[in-house]
Amino acid sequence: TMFSFAPRYEKKLYEISLPVSVSDFKYYRIGLALRFWKITIGSDNLLGSFGVGANKGLDFYLSIKINFLKGKCRERKRRN
Repeated sequence: TMFSFAPRYEKKLYEISLPVSVSDFKYYRIGLALRFWKITIGSDNLLGSFGVGANKGLDFYLSIKINFLKGKCRERKRRN
């Protein structure tokens, strides 16, 4: 069994997220994610990186968001 809760504060240019999850009602994980523009860096196990809890170790992720301009193509002009 796993429960997860991820509150976040989001603006157009940046976002801060604090995911908290509990598995089997005894293993807790707390993470932190920071987004600036289209780049996100974070971890979902900050406690484990400090040696706290049963999950020891460090995890880290990085993501880059790529948008495709959907629906922004030029319309072709009709010839009469």
